[in-house]
Amino acid sequence: MSTALILQTTPWRENADDAALAVLARELEGVDGIDVVAATAEPARTRRVTGLPTVPVDLAHLLRVAPRTQTLVVLGGRPLAGRRESLLSLRALTALSHAYRASGRRTAFVDVGAGRLSARRATAARRLLAGSSLTVLDSAESAARLAAIGLPTPIRVGAHLGWFLLQDLPRRERTAGPLVVVDDGTLLAGGGPAVLADRIAWELGRAPANGLAGAPDPRRVCVQARRPGAAAGADLDAAQSLALGLRHKGLAPVVLPPSASLVAQRDLLATGTRVLGADAETLLAAAAAQTPVTSWPTGQRAGGLLAHLGDRGPSAVREQVAAAGEVLDLLVLLLTEGVGTTAHPSHRSHLQASRLRPTGVTR
Repeated sequence: MSTALILQTTPWRENADDAALAVLARELEGVDGIDVVAATAEPARTRRVTGLPTVPVDLAHLLRVAPRTQTLVVLGGRPLAGRRESLLSLRALTALSHAYRASGRRTAFVDVGAGRLSARRATAARRLLAGSSLTVLDSAESAARLAAIGLPTPIRVGAHLGWFLLQDLPRRERTAGPLVVVDDGTLLAGGGPAVLADRIAWELGRAPANGLAGAPDPRRVCVQARRPGAAAGADLDAAQSLALGLRHKGLAPVVLPPSASLVAQRDLLATGTRVLGADAETLLAAAAAQTPVTSWPTGQRAGGLLAHLGDRGPSAVREQVAAAGEVLDLLVLLLTEGVGTTAHPSHRSHLQASRLRPTGVTR
């Protein structure tokens, strides 16, 4: 029996985080001899949403769990960015990774991002990722930053695993009018409630050009708080403050709570005539819903995803699903290597015939 510890270091939970875990858990259900334990910011919620056994994200607890697991997978987030964007410091993550490697076990970093790194942090990040059995980054910008600090190239860039849950087209009528999706971070990045409300009102004032003229009420706009879980309160406050700004612009905003899942978010966005948002998760769900997007991207991943998707519609979505499939195949291959059991039928021939591609090999 082999057990993998899936570590998500983001201090808040997003539906896309739950979706990535659910996709991986579903893929491994048909593989005998593999167990998965998840470590997240909200273990109880993760256990309820995904059905996986969970542990809290703190170094002492993780080091106690480590001897009972064979592979550490850091999934998603920006674990190289420090404590502002990660539950573990870079030093703590390095200590955990060393505990695995020192005893001959493997580590993997999948769908992780990298921002600006100081010289000291760059050295630590390079050592951390150089020893990884599998490294997949979230964007070309992250790859360029890590290549600049000496990580061997080419560096694999992959798509979010959540794309797997968004392959089916939603069947919804577009009855909701425009939908704004906001969290406390994207509200600030948009200039604050007054500035962002002014921008949104201007965008909606161009309704005939944007195809919004058929909305049931031209003044009605839904403002949704983006993140569930512990971050929901802050995001609801952000949505309320933006709604107040929109009301001052003569619009009639309605505040909506966060969706319960990534699929539910896609289905909601499918009812809108246009989506206004700034984060990668919203862009992903809107693309799957085939709803036009107006964006003010606030991060590397959101900007890169917006540029890739453009106005290409379903073909771009299919490309993202295929790219996510490659990442999932590599990760499953890593986790099943040496287990000596029968894999899920969809992967059996692939796993028996292939070896894990070396770190850094790109498609």
